Amino acid sequence: MDSGVASLATVMVLFFVMAMVAAYTSRSLLFEQRTSVNQLRSTQALEAAQSGLDWAIGLLNAGRITTSCTVSTDTGDNTFKDRYLSIDASNATVLPKNQSGGAGLYPTCVASSTGWDCSCPADGDPVLSVPTETEVRPAFRVRFVASIDRPRSVKVEVMGCTKLVEQCLSFADADRSGSTEGRSLVSAVVAMKSALPTAPMAAVTTRGTVGGDLVVYNTDASVGGVTIQTGSNSTVPSSKLHSVAGTPGEASLVETEPQFSAANLAGGSSRNVGERMFAAQFGLWPASYSTQPATVAITCAASCTDADVRTAVNNNPGRMIWVPGSLSIDTATAIGSANDPVLLVVAGGLTFTAPATIHGVVYLGRDSSVTPPATTISGTGTIQGALIAEHGLTASGNPTVVFNMTALSNLRARQGSFVVVPGTWKDF
Repeated sequence: MDSGVASLATVMVLFFVMAMVAAYTSRSLLFEQRTSVNQLRSTQALEAAQSGLDWAIGLLNAGRITTSCTVSTDTGDNTFKDRYLSIDASNATVLPKNQSGGAGLYPTCVASSTGWDCSCPADGDPVLSVPTETEVRPAFRVRFVASIDRPRSVKVEVMGCTKLVEQCLSFADADRSGSTEGRSLVSAVVAMKSALPTAPMAAVTTRGTVGGDLVVYNTDASVGGVTIQTGSNSTVPSSKLHSVAGTPGEASLVETEPQFSAANLAGGSSRNVGERMFAAQFGLWPASYSTQPATVAITCAASCTDADVRTAVNNNPGRMIWVPGSLSIDTATAIGSANDPVLLVVAGGLTFTAPATIHGVVYLGRDSSVTPPATTISGTGTIQGALIAEHGLTASGNPTVVFNMTALSNLRARQGSFVVVPGTWKDF
């Protein structure tokens, strides 16, 4: 009898111990499951935030967009950059724009069964439908924060969430209380590599000889009123050179400029002289410049048309246009303006068959040859800004170049490619 009671007590104790072990194991399993779910949700939110950061940088370098953030050809739509950022041409300070009522502007996207559905409001809050599927549909929201100590720079913050929930996506800590969704904040400072790092100080800049019937104006005393600056010599009649009041035409010339000599252009024997002249003007080798995010490379034959360029400019305000052949302008309306200038890199020459005006900078003769023939410019068109020729330049038909510092300042401050500043990416 006593041995039976003892055995029963021992069995009960063993059962109790086993129950405790099972309960502890179950608790650990539940803890591991919860940890795994939280890790999954955190990873999904982080990936959504990183996607949003890449998406925002891509659109900063893109053309016109709709309120759904898709590509637009409607001139009533503006670019992502112009919709959300204000860039001061005088000091290149970048500031985020707000709604007319003062609240922030926050482009937002949510994952759907077919990709990302996005809202890029020009004024007001984002408008998106909550997905009805049972699968996880992450979302992200973007905001811009001023980076006053860095010209041409702005901080991009992206909140990623596992669901399109306002409490989760809000950047204000007080608004996020009570949210049970996974969320992650990613940020980076992006800076704009200027399309025109150094503005030319002359209306016309060439490495080789410039001549022919070219009419040149530079009445800007702040840059010395230089009409033509060349690494060789000029045969343009002095009567066609117009500088600041009281300055004879021939006195506005800068000839045999040493910085344009083959010996002084950076790059040495590793690069041909044309590439080195290009890099001296734009701070990048031609291949890098033509493939940077904000450059639009037109697809056209050896001779590109007026329509090719105008379509590219109209659809991509604020982006550099790369023309792979010679260019003919046959419509009298203006291309660009002093406040929204264009930068055209033209592989060959420029012909005006109509009295059009191009506002901005035109770079002619992008050629890999060491000793190409002089690039030509012809017709009665006008360039308001500056003209640069990679080698020589020959004019006919009295084309006109007018130095315009307003156009050049806007190009320098407001055009270029946005890239992440190394060391500024954070996920906290």
